[in-house]
Formats: sequence, C-alpha cells, structure tokens
Amino acid sequence: MSTRLRLVLLLAAIVVATLGLTFLVVRGAVFAPFAKEALSAYLDQVIYVTDELERGADRRALEERLGLDIKVSDRAPGFARHGGEGRGRRCSQEQHRGHLVIVCRGPRAPVAVEANGHWVVIRRDLDVAAPESRIGPWLILIAVLVIGAASWVAALVTRPLQASMAAMERIANGELSHRLPVQGTGELAAVAKSFNAMADRVDAILRAEKELMAGISHELRTPLARLRLELELLRDQGQAPEKRLNAMEGDVSELDQLIGELLELSRLSVGERRLDQVQVGLDELVKEAVARHPLVQHSVVITGRGEVVAVDRARMLRLLGNLLQNAEKYAPPGTEVEVAISGRSLEVRDRGPGVPEEELPRLFEPFYRGARAKSSSATGLGLGLMIARQVAVLHGGQIRAQNREGGGLSIRLELP
Repeated sequence: MSTRLRLVLLLAAIVVATLGLTFLVVRGAVFAPFAKEALSAYLDQVIYVTDELERGADRRALEERLGLDIKVSDRAPGFARHGGEGRGRRCSQEQHRGHLVIVCRGPRAPVAVEANGHWVVIRRDLDVAAPESRIGPWLILIAVLVIGAASWVAALVTRPLQASMAAMERIANGELSHRLPVQGTGELAAVAKSFNAMADRVDAILRAEKELMAGISHELRTPLARLRLELELLRDQGQAPEKRLNAMEGDVSELDQLIGELLELSRLSVGERRLDQVQVGLDELVKEAVARHPLVQHSVVITGRGEVVAVDRARMLRLLGNLLQNAEKYAPPGTEVEVAISGRSLEVRDRGPGVPEEELPRLFEPFYRGARAKSSSATGLGLGLMIARQVAVLHGGQIRAQNREGGGLSIRLELP
C-alpha cells in the first residue's frame, strides 16, 4: 500500500469518526431535547383543542384559528385499532394530561386523542424528527468533500517523496548526474539540497574510485609488460629453467587477468552502465561464446532454441564466457558441458562436484571460492561469477545457481 493511499485512508477515517461523533453529540445534546420539548408543546395544543371541543367550541373555527386539520369520529382511527401502527408509520400510545394519546411519527402524521367516547384526530405540519433526518445527507456530503480535499492534500504532500524515491532509483541504476529540483525555502527545499549534496558526494567518491582503479590498472600493466619481455629474454638466453619460466609466466598472466577483471568490475559497479544493445538471437550468442572460449578437455552440447534478445553483445559474451570457464574449471575432464536454451533463458550445466546448498547464495560474491574450489586443483580469482551477475542485472535479468540431480552444477540466466 502506497504512502499516499495510507494518508488518504487515515484522513478519511479521522473525518468519518469526527463527523459521526459530532452527529451523536448534536443529536443527544440538541435534537433529542428539542424534539421532546416540541412534541410536549404540540401535545399541550392537542389537549387544548380536545378540551375546547368538549366545551362546545366550533371545530371549523378552531381549524381556521389554529391552522390544524381536525376531525372528530365516534370510531377509533385505523392506526389506533391496529395496535398503534399506521400506514407505513410508527405510532406510540402514551398518557398526557389525563388523556390517552396516540402519536405517529413523520410529516403530516396524525395524533389521536380519546375524549368521552370520541376520538379527536389532528394532522400536524410539524415533524419533530425532520432536523435529525435532514442532517445525515449534509454530513455525508461534507465527508465526501473533505475526503476529496484530503486526497488532493495527500497527493500534494507525497509528491516530493515520490520524486525523491524516483531520484534514488535513478541514481541506484547508475544515473549519478540526476538531481532533485530545489523549490521554495521550507523543509522540502532543505531535504532536496541535502539529497543533492549527498548525490554529489557519492558521485565524486565513485568517480575518484573509478579513476583510481583505471590508474592502478594502467600503472600495473606497464611493469607486467616489462616482466613478460624479461621472461621472453630469459627464455631466449636459456639462463633459467623452463619450468621456472613457465611458472613465472603463469603468475604474470594471473595478475594481468586479475587487473582486467577488477577494471571490468569497477566499470560495472561505478557508472559505465550504458548498454550498447543490439538485436541478436540467443542461439547465435551461445555459439559465438563457445567459439571464443573453447573447452579443450570437455565437449559442449547446445540444446533448445532461443529468441531474439536486445543485449550488449560484448558484455553478454563476457557473461557466457565466464559461465563456460567456470564449468571448465570444476567439471571432470572428458565430461559434457550442456548449454540448454529456452526462449529468453539458458542454463550452463556441468557434471562437477556441485556446491553445498548453504554455499549457493555466495557463489556470486567477489573473491569467494567455496569448498569445491579449495578441494580441487582449479585456479581462479573468484570474480567471474560476480561479473556475470553484474552483467545480468545490468540487462534487467537474473542469474542463479542450483545443484543438478545426479551431481553437478547448473547456472541459469534469465533475460527480461
């Protein structure tokens, strides 16, 4: 439930409760005493008319003088004969000044008084319950208007909050240059200024980190290039054992790979998140990735058919290459690595040792190498799957790992 809706419901509940309490208080403190006094005064008038008629006063003269509709009957009226129930009316019997009086509710409702075997029936214009019944619709109208105004106020109040949430989301998605507009001079303007100052600081920190990483990568690759040259010279001169030279060259290559992956990870995390998207078939991407990263000791089997997807080709090939290299490290030599394609998703499956269930969520953490890596001779830096997840998230997709039945690991990529 959104904050705006919650605020509207809260204001609506307050309005309804306030108007309901007001109605109860007004009815108990104003309407009920007024109706009681008005009805008592009217019954006094009715008894007066009855007494005057008993003294021989002219009925028509009383009607003209008092403005009442007066009838005298030897028989009890219908609502009196049927237990005080009129036609669609609620009637009640009571004693007033020594007379039996039947009073019905509502406009033009009759009042019947028994006097010496006769019934005097008077119809009145006064409806003592009218004010109470008429205030209800007005209160409902007021509630609707106030709730409508509350909805407008809630939208006005929550608009800066929604703008702030949208700005946070855009910055989280890599738009580090986005800022909130500063309007007015109140608390909202102060919040916008604080948010923009925070965004400026975060942008500056991340840019400094990016520049530092790029500078370190450049500076480290220069001595690495010199080391490679020295290794080649040593190999040509035959002054060092070949085995030692190969080990040194492997260390240099590992350092070069680490620098490259750290630089790529920095680009994905810090701000180079724009995608150079092209339309390409998922089948074509998988075949190209297998051709670029051939698995010497494994056979790759591609099954299923994929759809055409919009992806950054270079980064998606990097993702697929990392998944294939991960399978190559841990699958026993001579086994198959299967790439199963289905629509806009694919799975890379191997027949390696698998991963303990509690370690599966950590496979995509940087520099994490679980128990299977420590117990095998596989080498790696623990960044390949991390980069794969960053690329998947950058495309709006998701990636997850699970153990296969019968042994092995399956890593599934789903594109939106």
